[in-house]
Amino acid sequence: MEKDRVEIEVTPDGPYEVTGDLPITPKRMVRSADAEPLTWATEGRLSHDSPTFLCRCGHSEDKPFCDGHHLTVGFDGTETASTEAFMEQSKTYEGTGITVHRVGPICEHASFCANKVTDWYQMLPDTGDTNIRGQVIGMIEHCPSGALVSEIDGEIIEPDIPRAISPVEDGPYWVTGNVTIVRSDGIPLETRNRVTLCRCGASKNKPLCDGTHAKIGFEAKNPVSDSVVESPVEPETSAKVRGVFRRIVLGASGSTTDETFEVTAMVARVASSEVSVVHAGFDGSHAHADEVLAEIVDRAEKAGVAPDRLTSELRPGNPPAALVQAAADVDAGLIIVGRGGGRLSRIPHRVSLHAPCDVLVVASRGADRPDRYRRILIASDGSATADRAARRGFGLARALDVPVDLVFVGHPATGELIVDDTISAYGGGVVTEARLLQGKPVKRILEAAAATDADLVVVGNKGMTRTRMLIRTSVPGGVLEGARSDVLLCRTVRQLESELEPGDGGVIERDGEHLAAFVDESGELHLMSARCTHLGCVVAWNPAGSTFDCPCHGSRFGPLGEVVEGPAAKPLRPAGNG
Repeated sequence: MEKDRVEIEVTPDGPYEVTGDLPITPKRMVRSADAEPLTWATEGRLSHDSPTFLCRCGHSEDKPFCDGHHLTVGFDGTETASTEAFMEQSKTYEGTGITVHRVGPICEHASFCANKVTDWYQMLPDTGDTNIRGQVIGMIEHCPSGALVSEIDGEIIEPDIPRAISPVEDGPYWVTGNVTIVRSDGIPLETRNRVTLCRCGASKNKPLCDGTHAKIGFEAKNPVSDSVVESPVEPETSAKVRGVFRRIVLGASGSTTDETFEVTAMVARVASSEVSVVHAGFDGSHAHADEVLAEIVDRAEKAGVAPDRLTSELRPGNPPAALVQAAADVDAGLIIVGRGGGRLSRIPHRVSLHAPCDVLVVASRGADRPDRYRRILIASDGSATADRAARRGFGLARALDVPVDLVFVGHPATGELIVDDTISAYGGGVVTEARLLQGKPVKRILEAAAATDADLVVVGNKGMTRTRMLIRTSVPGGVLEGARSDVLLCRTVRQLESELEPGDGGVIERDGEHLAAFVDESGELHLMSARCTHLGCVVAWNPAGSTFDCPCHGSRFGPLGEVVEGPAAKPLRPAGNG
């Protein structure tokens, strides 16, 4: 195992040794008036050296850091926790549309899985009701130990939470984000998204927590942190949009509004983008097409698009198909189109269905349009796909120096966790107001956009339907149909090769196949199957460790596919080899 990777190592009868830059973020449980757990509050971030040592015996007077008390109290830190994979130990419980897996010995007894009225087990038979199913998922995602996990349609569902070790007030260490944990004998525990480690010294399942801290009345108040929980401000304000929006395709015609050109110029300016103006939708023999294109280019330059970063072309035929193909040809990160009226109102929806990149739909606001965006609304459901939309939205807000309203529609307890983690991961340096709403997502998002006077609404494109009559069956489709502001539909399903810089990795899709992609320092692209060679789960890129990690059983692969950590025994297969 590589010692320079972020990891936690259990020392014999001693503390936890934390190496690398793993954040130490104290947390406390937020409870209701009836003492029921509601969510988690993060209380700053503690600075530390690498390595640093965290108390495991429970007697340190400098918690969470070790002060050597384990040597004077005769601490016995013998490790008895199983090293078997979670799924090999778990019991399975079937609901309607959901399967729950549970491993009792690692339960921390935080009690998010129950309330004074019911619990997840009693609710499971009623999960044919999607509201109840959502509540069960929310309960399970709040479980800090990961003793409970949910499975839907064969896929294990895990909350997207940042890598950290969090001393919980009067409780264990909560380790999140697939951090490597190694026993004192060198045997690694299964790498999981959520784990709780004993810090009271009394667990009978060391190094894992078994809830004994509550029985013995363990006390460990959180220290005063030396920083607020906030991602650092980006050194370059447009860094997060520059790489993604390197190339913009502007779909334009003679009837395109000045507003569409102005928005294109604004985005191109903050993202340092090249702009390709595409005039599409005319008969190939149209005599005036060149004149119309020249007029379009002139309007783009007058709006502020830099002439040396502007190209243009004619594309006859179906406008949506032409724009999608143009974006694919130049590997664009963004297509910009005006909303239009009449038959033109169909173009944004059709483009967004097939676009290989994000789509910005510019509304016709007339005199109500400001010179630049003043406020951005981001809608998130906490999924990995919505995270990509949040990353886009916060990057644009940071580049424009404008505030964000982060909207979650659903169970409030789940929402608190999701918005906190989203802001922590992507919102550094951006003034953000979280809005937790309940009801129909499309209606609530549109109401929030109107109430905040948002100039741009950012949503993921997952769920867009191919039938215009069913447009309102998806959240992004309903928002696009009903919003009075501009809408950024973020392509959340696939990653673009153009997003990858030297040293970056990601999972892309080609011809329906998931591929693990890595760009080395020379700029060469390496492609491998994204299927883990253990049991076939799709891996994900872990930028902190520069590895492709399997979410199912913890296997890790190097950037070129080599096995870093089992249970997988074989490297990722080269692309095209199955």
